[in-house]
Amino acid sequence: MKLLILVITILLILTNCSKIENLTQTDNSSSSKKGDNSSSDNISNDIITFECDGSSTSSFDNSVIKFNKIYSDWKGSALQVVQDEECGFVVSGNSSNKAWFAKVDKEGEPRGQKSYDLSASFGGPEAMIKTSDGGYLSAYIHGLIKVDKDLNFKWKNTKKLHGQVPPYYKDVIESSDGFYAVTEWHGEKGPALVKISKQGKIQKTVRYPSSCKFNDLNALVETDDGDLIMSGSVVHGNSGYPCSFSWLTNLWILKVNKSGKVKWQKSYGCIPKGKKCSHNWEEANDMIKTDDGYAI
Repeated sequence: MKLLILVITILLILTNCSKIENLTQTDNSSSSKKGDNSSSDNISNDIITFECDGSSTSSFDNSVIKFNKIYSDWKGSALQVVQDEECGFVVSGNSSNKAWFAKVDKEGEPRGQKSYDLSASFGGPEAMIKTSDGGYLSAYIHGLIKVDKDLNFKWKNTKKLHGQVPPYYKDVIESSDGFYAVTEWHGEKGPALVKISKQGKIQKTVRYPSSCKFNDLNALVETDDGDLIMSGSVVHGNSGYPCSFSWLTNLWILKVNKSGKVKWQKSYGCIPKGKKCSHNWEEANDMIKTDDGYAI
């Protein structure tokens, strides 16, 4: 049994709080962005706190902290968090190779925890969203798992992709026609965009092959025109080698339609021209929609 400190301070007090890692989405969409795994020691004191009633306050000190509690009876490691409809919080993580969920109310009081078999041997999840039906969907390396608002099991999908390769899901969003997820690299045939039905069935998988095998897709958002923007990293060459190692990458952005067809793609960072690159690791790990574009 682990002692877990749930620091649901400001970062978790956002209206319709979404996945939070490097960036936080605070609109009313059900598509959320990645959860915060960082320490509260790195939190800036210049913070705007959004309350559940829609009001907001600005603070330059620790008065924004709503609670800071230790949950000695939690049986899992909390890695992702979203706010529920009652201003409490649902966290998702792993426990002894299982997918694990727990709830607390808006005062931080525990309201239950549940775990389900998922073969989460590599930890996770990498992403978690609140779904339009009030439930929650978490994306792990070995698959997706859906629970309802009370954390009761709804479905899971652990189907291997491209033969016997775990899917390595990195992000997931909900759209009007189902769920979309992106994956890490799967060798030279590249990472994938995966469409999943509301019932958890894989409907389509589109891969993005490359001559270099370490390209990743880490995040995606739905655009206003109904397409998808995906971001991650693409390997570049160095010192005469066309495919270097996984840490020699450019930031990679693709726009695709719902069928996965590429409309455009761009990379940013070191573009070698027969000489050693001055930049090594450029990678997009998260992405949100802004008023005039996207932030990565």
